[in-house]
Amino acid sequence: MRNPNSANYIADATIWGAFITSRRIQKNLRFAETAAKNHFELEPHNPASYVLMTNLYSMSNRWKDVKRLKDSMKNASVKNGPVWSWIQIDQTIHMFSAQGKTSYRYRISTF
Repeated sequence: MRNPNSANYIADATIWGAFITSRRIQKNLRFAETAAKNHFELEPHNPASYVLMTNLYSMSNRWKDVKRLKDSMKNASVKNGPVWSWIQIDQTIHMFSAQGKTSYRYRISTF
C-alpha cells in the first residue's frame, strides 16, 4: 500500500485512520506512526488513532510509547467514549459495557 499523500489528492482523517488500521493488521509500525501523526494533526481530539496506536505499541512491547501516547491523550483532553461488546445468543443480542455495570438484551424479530 502506498502512502496516501503520494497520490494526486490530499488524504483526509478517514483515509489516515484506515491507513493506521491496515498498518496495524500488517504490524508495520513505521508507517502506522506516520499515518497517526497526520491523523492527530487533522483530528487532535479523536480517540480512534490514539487507541489504535496504543494497541499497536502494546503488541510490539513498546511500553514507553504506550505511556507517552496515553500522556498525550490526557494532556490534549482526549476522552475515549464508552466501549460496548455485542454477542448474539440464539435470537437475542446482548450488549455489555466495558465497565460491566450495564447490559441490555434485544430480541431479534423475523418477519
